[in-house]
Amino acid sequence: MIQVDPQGRIRDFNHAADGLLGRLAVDERLGERLDVQGVSRLVAILAAPQGAPGAFAEFEACIGDRHFRFAVGPTSPVDEQRVIQLTEITKCRALFQQLKTSEQCYHSLFLEHPDAVYSLGLDGRFLEVNRRTCELTGYRYEQLLGEHWEAVVVEKDREAVRHHFRQVLGGQSCSYRCRVLDRTIGERVAQVTNVPMIVDGEVVGVFGIAQDGTELYQSRQTLRRLYSAQENIREEERRRIARDLHDDLGQMLTAMKLDLERVNHELPGLPSDHVERLREKGHFIDEVIEKVRDIAANLRPSILDDLGFEAAAEWFLEQCARRDQLDIRWQPGSGVTGQAVGETATVLFRILQECLTNIRRHARASRVIVRYDEHDDRACLEVRDDGIGFIPQATQERGVGLTGMRERVAMLGGSLRVESSPGMGTRIGITLPLEPGHHD
Repeated sequence: MIQVDPQGRIRDFNHAADGLLGRLAVDERLGERLDVQGVSRLVAILAAPQGAPGAFAEFEACIGDRHFRFAVGPTSPVDEQRVIQLTEITKCRALFQQLKTSEQCYHSLFLEHPDAVYSLGLDGRFLEVNRRTCELTGYRYEQLLGEHWEAVVVEKDREAVRHHFRQVLGGQSCSYRCRVLDRTIGERVAQVTNVPMIVDGEVVGVFGIAQDGTELYQSRQTLRRLYSAQENIREEERRRIARDLHDDLGQMLTAMKLDLERVNHELPGLPSDHVERLREKGHFIDEVIEKVRDIAANLRPSILDDLGFEAAAEWFLEQCARRDQLDIRWQPGSGVTGQAVGETATVLFRILQECLTNIRRHARASRVIVRYDEHDDRACLEVRDDGIGFIPQATQERGVGLTGMRERVAMLGGSLRVESSPGMGTRIGITLPLEPGHHD
């Protein structure tokens, strides 16, 4: 915490601020430490008339090669001074840059793929296409963007493609042949595979890959390689972000709370309302710390990397039972030796998460039994609930999660089976190799 006057001169600061910036001095101008944009923003905030009581402003600035967020409190009615809270965000910025790099890598995979790869919005219009899509259709890149898929499909095939498009919007992947209008040479026959683009469990568009005169088997190979690359990037970023949230941000918040407690202890003459506000801030920081820990655990629980699937599953199911008030029974088999690690552990854990999410949202179950065992070179997971069940063939309503499960299992050469009927609950069984290789 730093206290400044309207001209930006430092009037007071705490130990945390001095430790963070180093060699702070009373009467020093804080702006002299900031970059050009930071100075401009600070001057503008200090000079602006105050708004509603309690209002404050935030901005970011660099000090050397470090990034900071500045939260400027309201003007004191007594001495017109303002309190500034500093938070270093250098590592957060680095994380954002890592995410940006990962996105660029995936984007390169999309654009440079030898097959026609594209994405469609919910309205059926092209959002993004690669070079091969332009070659297949005879359109230029800027002509295809925003164009409806019907413009590149022969009229007689459009009704069938509409049916498939509705299937994908309902969460079901599909593959089909259709005739494509190439503006340069006429018709082509394309083998098309479409899968739903899913964000937070909702279909937000359609991802497609098309090959000119090739077989369905090759389409599936390519699509799964793309899916596998995307999943690997996503899991790695989840791991990094979860670690940094828990270790770095958690420690910063804890240090902030200790500073508040120190202020309360070292200044016994503070007015009672100030003391109460400090206590409230301390409670708020406790809530933030707990939230950060929950977010980190949901992104990628460290126990999954440290101890493998069995320990992570037991921890996760305890959390679900307490949060959702479910009777969840974890039943590890006699053959479990903790061999499920790496990709196999990740896929098993993500599928278990998806199963419990579906149970919480749709099943209306009161009891869940999770069995897990390892036999020779295979890991076997079974999740069974006593909920309302559903018809597995009717995937329009329940197919989004199942599609993701099937793709994850298929990537590692495993198998997935779904048994359910209305009123009889649901049973999902997964078998995976303990040391997987990628399969198509």
